[in-house]
Amino acid sequence: MRRWLYQLFIAAQILVFLLGLLWFWHTSPFSDPIIERSQSEVRQALDRAMARRVDQDWLDNRLSTALAEADIDRASLLIAIGADRTPAVLPSQQLRDEYDRQARVAGSYWAAAGACGHCAVDATSCKSATYLTTCLIPFELTPLGDLNALRAEAWAALSGQEIDELNAGLAILGLGATTLIVVSGPVSATAKVGATTLRIARKIGSLTTRMAGELSDMARLNMKAGGLLRWARGSGPLEDALDVGRLARLETVSESMTAVARRTSSAEALILVRHVDTAEDAARLARVAEAAGPDTRKFFTALGKSRVFRALVRLSDTALFGATLIYAAMIHVLTGIAHFAGDRILHGVRQLLRPR
Repeated sequence: MRRWLYQLFIAAQILVFLLGLLWFWHTSPFSDPIIERSQSEVRQALDRAMARRVDQDWLDNRLSTALAEADIDRASLLIAIGADRTPAVLPSQQLRDEYDRQARVAGSYWAAAGACGHCAVDATSCKSATYLTTCLIPFELTPLGDLNALRAEAWAALSGQEIDELNAGLAILGLGATTLIVVSGPVSATAKVGATTLRIARKIGSLTTRMAGELSDMARLNMKAGGLLRWARGSGPLEDALDVGRLARLETVSESMTAVARRTSSAEALILVRHVDTAEDAARLARVAEAAGPDTRKFFTALGKSRVFRALVRLSDTALFGATLIYAAMIHVLTGIAHFAGDRILHGVRQLLRPR
């Protein structure tokens, strides 16, 4: 009698547990299992990932490659990444000596002047954050840079040539955020730096093929040369020059890149845009920059795009509790079945061994 009561108790336990699991599942704990981390949580997640990633071998291997390619900018960044660790990860003395030698050569007056001049003439050669800041960006960030781009596209339209609508659209966003002209339409002052960043990134080849295609699709603005010139002179509304609805989509991406530049720098934003393939990526990059600030590029260099973006989200506590409950239910059911089966087998063995 006691044995049957015990088995009934076990069965009741399993039944109650399964009913509780069904009720919990009915509350939809997995309807939204992924939630966004707060800025402080993102930073903590990135720091933990960096601590696991960066060690002596990691630093020496990558620094050796950067020095072999005479990439002083990347070498400096790698050394800074190692120095930020606790305890600090320092390069070997041989690599440090080689870095110091290359830095002295690159930092000499004539070498710097030549590199800067080359950068100003050929934007595609301008890879260093230092030269981007001092030699290329200053002019492009002024209204003159936007006016020059818009002038080129307006002239192309008037002469019957094909208009580069992306270049023109980004220039319009840049101009619309200044006080040079009075504009109407969905042009926000927060889009200026981002629009210029995207325009320069396209010029120097920093945009990925996918992102360039997505931006080009956004920039199909149905421009009208006459309306564009009237708007540029301040004598006509923007609506008469192009499709302001599509321009608003382009503005959204520009605002994300403005946020990146604000938390890092204009030059860093130009380098970081290489990790952006979609408008959603631009928004994610902006969130990372808000959390990581000037260290954003360090995290992307050490961890890569996928790991950095994964740090933005986590499993919700409800989903974790649900997964734990499901696991516990499975263990409970399997244990009950094993106990019942073992008891039956043991009972059968006893019957066979009992003397007749």
